[in-house]
Amino acid sequence: MRRQIALTLTLATLLAACASTDDSTEPATPSTPSTPSTPSSGGSGGTAAHTVTGVVLDAQGKPLPNARVWLRPALTTGLVEVHAGSDGRYTASSLIDVPYYAQAWTQITYANKQFCMRLGMPNASDYDAFVPTAGAVRNFRWQLSGPIPGLDGAYFGGEIRLIGDGSYKQTDSVEVTLTPTAPLIDGSVGKTVVRRVGAYDFVTDVPVGQYTAAVSVIGRNGARTPLKVGPNSSAGLATMPLAFAPSGCGNANGTERAFIFWGQ
Repeated sequence: MRRQIALTLTLATLLAACASTDDSTEPATPSTPSTPSTPSSGGSGGTAAHTVTGVVLDAQGKPLPNARVWLRPALTTGLVEVHAGSDGRYTASSLIDVPYYAQAWTQITYANKQFCMRLGMPNASDYDAFVPTAGAVRNFRWQLSGPIPGLDGAYFGGEIRLIGDGSYKQTDSVEVTLTPTAPLIDGSVGKTVVRRVGAYDFVTDVPVGQYTAAVSVIGRNGARTPLKVGPNSSAGLATMPLAFAPSGCGNANGTERAFIFWGQ
């Protein structure tokens, strides 16, 4: 009798449990893995000890494969060089406990010349020396213009020197107009550059590209008088082609100074 009562109670319990179950409940949909985010520059960001990692992007924010990344000791000799992968990411490991500077370049053929262009970093503090004891993140991005932190008077854009025939004074002003004749070095569409400078001064921070250059002297009443220009002292053209030459990988932007000679 007791055995029948126990069996009855057990069956009642099972029926109650089945009745409380919602047959309409569907299995949970698996979550989609999130896309890895760009590591935060300037800190360790979970990076392993004695390791520097980051991502290298072009001017449009896309991965920049094969970029050269240098970790240069600030107090000793030597150099650690790594290259970014197809996704723009790089890693340098087994670094020693000394201060390093992080720098990067992209090598590209432009106008039938091989350039090695210096890349920028998101924060001015990223250009400072750091010790990678706890690991560090340094991200890079191709900049066509803007100052290079830590280098006085240096820019990511190219530099042009004006040289005249002496017919105007140093205090006279001229207007330099640079009209793009081809895409810029990163493939983007260039814009006309107009700068007012001293007659024998520099035009700085020009996005590297190919241009047609014209120069006009600015009179006291603001009137512009066109000058003759040329690539050397025999200036005699209304306009001249202007392009930048490569200087190799280094602290500066990767281009040689260009020149415009002007005269009446």
